[in-house]
Amino acid sequence: MPRPLLPKAKEITDIARSLRAEGFNAICIETDPDGRVSIIIGESGVQGSVTPLEKWKTSRGAA
Repeated sequence: MPRPLLPKAKEITDIARSLRAEGFNAICIETDPDGRVSIIIGESGVQGSVTPLEKWKTSRGAA
């Protein structure tokens, strides 16, 4: 049985970069040995104590 093709690191990086550009901050990308790729997107749990300035910086990708 041939080995399944796994995604290349550049492809994974491009996916993560695209998701961050769309505003998703909590991203988990997992690859399984059988070739399956799982992308889990979630919200960060610290939304309650974040100032408006920090929200703005986060939305722009600034530090």
